[in-house]
Amino acid sequence: MAEATVIVTMFGRTGNWPDIRAGVRKQRAKCNLWVWDNRGGPTLRGADAQFMSPQNLICWPRWFIAAHAPTDLVVIADDDLVFGDRDVVGDLCDAVRRERPGTLVGAEGVSLRRGASYWPRERRLIECPADVKGGDSSVHVRNVVRDVRVDILKGRCIAARRSDLADLPLAPPYAVNGDDIVVSALIAGKRAKAHVVTASLTGRLKDCANARGPMALSALSGWREHRDAVRRHYFK
Repeated sequence: MAEATVIVTMFGRTGNWPDIRAGVRKQRAKCNLWVWDNRGGPTLRGADAQFMSPQNLICWPRWFIAAHAPTDLVVIADDDLVFGDRDVVGDLCDAVRRERPGTLVGAEGVSLRRGASYWPRERRLIECPADVKGGDSSVHVRNVVRDVRVDILKGRCIAARRSDLADLPLAPPYAVNGDDIVVSALIAGKRAKAHVVTASLTGRLKDCANARGPMALSALSGWREHRDAVRRHYFK
């Protein structure tokens, strides 16, 4: 029986699929491999399930797919990263189990400051290996040495309990292309720093050659302003 279901969001980077598939299939923890496919096909070889849309509905539907997974734990992943070794999923599952329900675990996130922008004021506060205490600027956390509690987990790689997804609304504000911020807020409820950037993933997710390129949502015009608007809608 599978321990987790990995849901890959696929749009224009199908050339990465063989490496993504191989990274999932080599996991010691048995995984289902599902695809949320915004291209409308054709069929991707080696997926256990492929959910296709003829138009790009972006990311929100992947959470509903995850809510119907046959496993208690799910891993959401983008189509521009590869699991770097055989224990990534197993260690992610262990990290989720250590946390209380209503906690997401992932590779990178944002520690907010009350009233501050989503975006840090200084370059040194981007991709920080720890939360910088004090100050009034948000901190973007990645490649941590120890687990760091954050308000928002970024959507490139997130693990969750399936049961935490069951009550997500169908169409909350900003869900279409702000899904990671929306899910982080809705699952946390009113808890601050509810989620975890886990040290167990540091150095173990490999970017594909086209990662963060023109196919990424971050390449869209007005992306920075949009992220800040979503943050201000859901967090004080």
